[in-house]
Amino acid sequence: MIGERKLLEIGSKALELAGKADLKVTILSTVSNLTRFAKGEIHQNVSENNTELTLSYIEDQKMGIASTNDTSNLGIEKALLNARMIAQLMPVNPDLPDLSESQVYDTVNAVSESTLKASPEDRAVIVRRVVQDAKARNVESYGALTTEISEMCILNTKGLKAYFPFTKSEFRIICLQDGGSGYGEAVNAGIDKLEVLTVSDEAITTCLETLNPQSIEAGEYDVIIKPYATADILQMLSFLSFNGKAAEEGRSYIKMKMGQLVASPLVTIYDDNQDHLGMPIPFDFEGLAKRKISLIEKGIAKGLVYDSFTAKKAGVEPTGHNLPATFAYYGALPFNLFMDAGDYSLEEMIKSVEKGIFVNRFHYTNPIDPVRAVITGMTRDGTFLIENGRIVKPIKNLRFTQSYFEALEKVEMVGKNRSLIPLWFGASLVPALKIKGFRFTGVTEF
Repeated sequence: MIGERKLLEIGSKALELAGKADLKVTILSTVSNLTRFAKGEIHQNVSENNTELTLSYIEDQKMGIASTNDTSNLGIEKALLNARMIAQLMPVNPDLPDLSESQVYDTVNAVSESTLKASPEDRAVIVRRVVQDAKARNVESYGALTTEISEMCILNTKGLKAYFPFTKSEFRIICLQDGGSGYGEAVNAGIDKLEVLTVSDEAITTCLETLNPQSIEAGEYDVIIKPYATADILQMLSFLSFNGKAAEEGRSYIKMKMGQLVASPLVTIYDDNQDHLGMPIPFDFEGLAKRKISLIEKGIAKGLVYDSFTAKKAGVEPTGHNLPATFAYYGALPFNLFMDAGDYSLEEMIKSVEKGIFVNRFHYTNPIDPVRAVITGMTRDGTFLIENGRIVKPIKNLRFTQSYFEALEKVEMVGKNRSLIPLWFGASLVPALKIKGFRFTGVTEF
């Protein structure tokens, strides 16, 4: 780790050079270590150390953004010059928000000693156990175990200073055998809390259970979806509807239905950056303090997340969900998502289905109608037919075309156990769901 003192020195140097202009400095320093395996052997072991400095230069209601990973004095000067030149070429933007003043942040600890100390040998020991288990059951295993140590530092000419270190360990696995496949993933701040063997065992077992899948007709089926698929629903809705930019552009279904029922009363979704069951960070990439935001509460649309740009247009306070400047075109996104658990085990949910489909995860999902969140995608790595409360056979994957909001409206049961699933900029803690009448529109040959 570079440390708070050194990162503040780098940021302060940029501020000294800003002159009378407004300047925001964002520094993200990450050491990423990866052990990748395939066909039962480690074939890649790499480490990347990168510190990226991003300068947002604002003068006369014009903003220019420049990034560099050269944090020497000369590198900082060049980046600032580029940001200034870009700003001069930009049109006046009356909607530019003011830079944030000094903030008070909640105390959050997101550093795990086990991840800090994890060596290539430590990762190899874990991966060896995984591949040995797969080999013992004649399954090919592919995947990666990653550890990251990150430091985030933000300063600006209004006096804001923020620093936060955090760690992440992530594991993904795909298992293959004679047309069968299984999948698993997990994320945690600590590698010692990463349930690698549990996830890999589930993937191996699923792979063996999906051999010789049978075809069934497309149509509407009751479904049981595991947390991997639930996480896909939340991530897609984050981009399409929980997002303040989508609201301001008239694309957010949540905004249109605020205060109304948009999901089953069993569904509660929120973003909480204080909950250590997730992956908390106390401030966003603007240095704004994060706060808990209720998105859907017992089925009722309750809130949205806003970055400083869309909040100014909407006339509301930003919620602390700014993305890095180079990703600002996406708008605001919730990073630490939760869905409340329910009362049912996975076995109880399956027993409640007369005829339906069990889905391990969704794959290659894309929006067709962004407003209603109509999504097309496929099942993958573990799709089964349920009859009379029992999983009776593996089936070939199906393509679906389904509104995710309509799916949430039809949630009949919510699992009592939740899994932490990695998202683009964070993670989601989500349960399995039983959904009535999920719409499958096509079949595959695998």
